[in-house]
Amino acid sequence: MNRLLAAALLAPLALMAPMTLGQEGGSTLIPPGVEAPADKAADVVDPGRELFKQAAQSVRDAKSITYRVKTYGTGSFDAFTSKIDAKVRMLRAAEAGTGVNGWLISIQGTATTRQATDDPIHVVWHERTVEWLEPGEKKLMERPTREARSNRVSLAGGSNVRLEELTSANPFDKVIRANQFTFQSSATHHGVECDQLEVVTQLGGRDSTVYWALGVADHLPRRIERIVDSSMMKGSMIAEISEVVIEREIPSFTAADLRIARPEGYNEDRKVPPAPGPINPASRPDYDGPRGPGGDMGPPKVPEAKAPIPMAAPTYPPAPAFKFATSDDRTIDNATIAGKVTVLTFFGSWSPQSRDWLRKLHAVTSKFEGSADAYALAVRERGPDAAQNALERAGVTFILAPKGDDTASTFNVKVYPSVIVIGRAGEIICSDQPARGDESALRVENAIREALAAAPKGDTPAEDKEGIPSKEEPPAKADPAKKPDPSKKPDPTKKPDPMKKGDAPQKGVPAKGEPGKGDPASAPK
Repeated sequence: MNRLLAAALLAPLALMAPMTLGQEGGSTLIPPGVEAPADKAADVVDPGRELFKQAAQSVRDAKSITYRVKTYGTGSFDAFTSKIDAKVRMLRAAEAGTGVNGWLISIQGTATTRQATDDPIHVVWHERTVEWLEPGEKKLMERPTREARSNRVSLAGGSNVRLEELTSANPFDKVIRANQFTFQSSATHHGVECDQLEVVTQLGGRDSTVYWALGVADHLPRRIERIVDSSMMKGSMIAEISEVVIEREIPSFTAADLRIARPEGYNEDRKVPPAPGPINPASRPDYDGPRGPGGDMGPPKVPEAKAPIPMAAPTYPPAPAFKFATSDDRTIDNATIAGKVTVLTFFGSWSPQSRDWLRKLHAVTSKFEGSADAYALAVRERGPDAAQNALERAGVTFILAPKGDDTASTFNVKVYPSVIVIGRAGEIICSDQPARGDESALRVENAIREALAAAPKGDTPAEDKEGIPSKEEPPAKADPAKKPDPSKKPDPTKKPDPMKKGDAPQKGVPAKGEPGKGDPASAPK
């Protein structure tokens, strides 16, 4: 936002309480306690919302973004919130839609959790793979994005580290759609002058509050504090952002620079998908490349494509032995889900991210109602009704397991919310820890579709679980290389088929192709 405009807005109320920049759709600048006329509120541009729109434009214009982030929790969140200190580098992917919503991202630093202090993390999201270090195993790992399962990948992918407002397909979209923006006094964070705002969004009848500090010059965040104030938990989750560099022209680093160099003493463990095949320009109606002799003879002849090397079907680890009880007193275990596609999501009523995630997941699983079973397993709940109330506030209808702590431990789930998709054969097809936003929802949807398409042995292909009829196999064709047996002579008693070129059978002549009658293949030798 123009700095002069901010000063002009703040000066008249310097001695008053913070100003309120009202409801979604625009608001007027008014003293506290005075309502804006309803007929004019929608006609006034909301300076707070406009500030975040400028922040979104800064991200869209960027070719690369680099920053340092430190995360921690206060109050109830101090004990179990991971403390991350990392350098983040974001680079626009050469191919749109790859990486993380079109970004290649490197995160390198340390994590302090309940299990370890200053544990090194180095994770890179490439176009189609994720690369990371496992210091305990002395391995440099690389896996296709959907198969990258590691606690270190989960820690680096947290929304307060790999900032979802920057990496979203629509930057700052959730913030822009907030209900209320309140400007506070300006402040300096890490040597950068910042505009400070309180942003309130109504979620399920409750207010969600986040305090933002945005750099005056580039509009990018320098501090984000997400407030939680409920009967169950009180505290905040904070991200301190510094050393921000945004490049709008030629980036100072390349995709190759993001790759992790193998440390001494480490082994490489890589599994990468094959590179996409070349595009045949002759099959492109919009082809505008070089033409053949004469200039109007069409595209040049394309060499005959070689048959692709068939990929081996992906292998997935089996689900561990587990058992949990639902709120309607059913027992769910490996045996009860056998032959079914099952979605397990782990959440807590105390988690501010869980409500948004439950809604996104419900939108996905609703597409497969009757084909995939979805269970919501609550963890760390202090009261018997808290989890059910959380589902009701989110407006979702998952089957609830009110005591999911043991199952979370069995699946080694350590961050929330998380989600696991189990295939019909009991294999884990998808494990997203933590589960965040549209990216995780898309992975779950793809995993469900993959699981439904992979019919277990013994199933008939007449119709799959989504109600989509399968394609019948075409009838076997005669082998053109097979020559007739010269030892077999024509039957002299057999007369020529009068129906060979006709469409209607003659009286007393069986229809062509009717077994044992007019079908030459079934005639006696």
